[in-house]
Amino acid sequence: IGMAGLTTLSTSTPLWKLMFGVVPVGGIILPLIPLGFGIGVTFPVFLLAAQNQVEMVDVGEAGGLIQFLQSLGGAVGLSVLASFQSTRFASLDPSPSAMCLSGTPPIPLCASYLNSLESSLIGSYDQTFGVMVGLLVVAFVFVLFLKGRLPKTSSQKEASTEGGSKATAQSPEVAPNPGA
Repeated sequence: IGMAGLTTLSTSTPLWKLMFGVVPVGGIILPLIPLGFGIGVTFPVFLLAAQNQVEMVDVGEAGGLIQFLQSLGGAVGLSVLASFQSTRFASLDPSPSAMCLSGTPPIPLCASYLNSLESSLIGSYDQTFGVMVGLLVVAFVFVLFLKGRLPKTSSQKEASTEGGSKATAQSPEVAPNPGA
């Protein structure tokens, strides 16, 4: 929801739009609130899902692997999206007149260029957030196919431990140590 809200940015979007001076009802900050909650809620879920799929001795390795892959995906994803945004901005950027490129450009004559430059930047951000919404939809489809299991309860752990100790006690290969 937050990512979809970020696709509607314009040059006139305020940073905050508050009702009663306290409740955010618009602006750039409003979509960031559900976006932050969504990220904060989903990252630990995937970590726990991975840890519940492995044996108890491998929980640390599974957790480390998931956190490493999340960091790696964030770094690569950010690089790719920044490259996409830069490319889109370059394609939307209008060419300035020769006067606007001089050392002291006449501001009134370059105002239209500066306005179109700002619109191009916001447009490239909107397109980048649109790509991110598409990636979120694809990720959501993959999440629907995840299967998991609940962690073992303490009674299940005791049953598996008791079964293992009975088998060890009845094993003929284990001989008592006469020196003990």
